[in-house]
Amino acid sequence: SRHCWIFAYYGLEVKGDGDRTVLKNKDNNPNAGILLVEAADPDHKQIKGVRIDNFKIDGNKQNQTGKYEQKCLRINVSNTINEPADILVYNMTCINAYSGVMPTEGGGISLEGWDKSVRNDVMIRKNIEVYNCVCNDNGGWGMGVNWWSGIKIDKKISDNKANRGTRVWQ
Repeated sequence: SRHCWIFAYYGLEVKGDGDRTVLKNKDNNPNAGILLVEAADPDHKQIKGVRIDNFKIDGNKQNQTGKYEQKCLRINVSNTINEPADILVYNMTCINAYSGVMPTEGGGISLEGWDKSVRNDVMIRKNIEVYNCVCNDNGGWGMGVNWWSGIKIDKKISDNKANRGTRVWQ
């Protein structure tokens, strides 16, 4: 699958200037996501110490077509057991993610285990915090999480006009 930006570095900080900093998908660009933060390997190397702060991601869904789903911000942690990711997502606006396979998939913020398959023994510690984020008008969900432990979601998580709202599944 294609993404606009892929980050797989430890200790990375991506910071903008609020709504004046916009990462927007171009017209007719069938990508799986706008910004992907991903562990380099599903079972051995956890991406750690990433902070994403204070900008807007726009999927530009009104100008997309086809049978694919898109996530504005996708964070894909590895399957390592006791390596917390320590990822912080603050003050983000994630809007207009496209989904041509409704009502499934797509969304504003997606927090996933590698390839959506997290083993049960991995759910101990991921240390991911999502704070003061807005996820509006996305196809699929506003925010989706595929593990139930090691994540803190706080303050002003909005998922207005998302077909599936905020989803946590295992």
